[in-house]
Amino acid sequence: MNSYLVKDNMKTISDNSTLVNQVAFLLFLLALPITYLFAYYNLFGSFSSIEVILFNYLKLLITGFIIIYFISNSDNFKNKISLLFIFFYIYIFLYSILNYNYYEIISVKMNIKYFRYIYVVLIAYLTFFLIGFYNRDYRKYFKYILIFYVLLTVNAWINVDPQTLYISFKGVDKDLIGVYQKLGDIYAIIAIIFILLIKRNKYIQLSIIIISFITLFILMSRSSLYVYTITMLFYLVVIYRFKAVFYILFIVSIIMVFIVDSGTYYDIIMNSRLTSFMRSGEDGSWVARKQLAEVGINAIKNYWLIGDYGGDIIQFRETGNYIHSYLSILRQFGLIPFLIIFYWILLFSYRLFKWMLDNSKYSDYYNIFIILFLFNLIEISIARSFGSPYIFISIGMLASIYSNPALIYKKTEVQNRII
Repeated sequence: MNSYLVKDNMKTISDNSTLVNQVAFLLFLLALPITYLFAYYNLFGSFSSIEVILFNYLKLLITGFIIIYFISNSDNFKNKISLLFIFFYIYIFLYSILNYNYYEIISVKMNIKYFRYIYVVLIAYLTFFLIGFYNRDYRKYFKYILIFYVLLTVNAWINVDPQTLYISFKGVDKDLIGVYQKLGDIYAIIAIIFILLIKRNKYIQLSIIIISFITLFILMSRSSLYVYTITMLFYLVVIYRFKAVFYILFIVSIIMVFIVDSGTYYDIIMNSRLTSFMRSGEDGSWVARKQLAEVGINAIKNYWLIGDYGGDIIQFRETGNYIHSYLSILRQFGLIPFLIIFYWILLFSYRLFKWMLDNSKYSDYYNIFIILFLFNLIEISIARSFGSPYIFISIGMLASIYSNPALIYKKTEVQNRII
């Protein structure tokens, strides 16, 4: 009788695990490709304020469901990555509450506005950590990833403004156009996952790399485009070794043909904001980012231990003037959360080095983890402030790998190791 009870319990655990994995993939779709489409069309008034609220509450509700499951599994509290994330999360949450109650940035109104921003960022950290932690088999959902990759690509191409070759923002308030950064990051993440799932056919894979490059150009996010390009070139070199030179030249040739044969669009492309930096070495955006970095680093020198919560708002009298890297965490929240981020990066760097030496034995999941982490790491190092949450997908995957090391290897490799 006891054996039957054990089997029933194991079946219940397996069923619950399958359910939470399915729900986590639903959250993946809602938080990434569907959010992309929702964010873009909402700029043009396609959704009412009620619909926007309901959509955000749906994501919050699903995140809450997964949190309950996560907390109910005691094994998650034996995972050092998960424990560190919980500590990191609680630290920033309590730090923000204490500063909200006892430290007035400029005014009560600004205090509330900034705390709400921190609150939204923290929810995003948690959402993407759980997405990374519980999505353990992207190949199982390949057809959905394919559908949304095609959908996002087609959406970008059919909405191109012929005067700029960028996705159209005609009629949109200029203060809202910054959403292109979110569109670029989400598209790059979906593209990377899709590309790594089709690696069995290198010619199709190379074609998708090129299509994604052109689409990221259309989406106007310089950081997403450059970091995606660096990441994909790195991937090709590691996977194909010497053959990578041929493949890279092939990709560059196709892209150059696209530019040169674009006729009247040649001047537009060569004078666009995405290429101006390469021609002149810097532009207005680059100069502004350097200035913000200098101001932020000076603040870090004075407040490196406890942080300078809202210091940028006091200085500039408005939000948004952060260091465009995760050094902004060090400035806003102090040394402890920054050291945790740095520790996660060190763990990844060790795994990256081992993967570079021999990647033939690793699973699709682990390959996605490596390349996605690398993409997010470069972004948070040079282009994204603490308000960008996508690195936490990779941190969630790292925690998942610590919980289940079998995720690292191909099934045949796992069987060989067991034998």
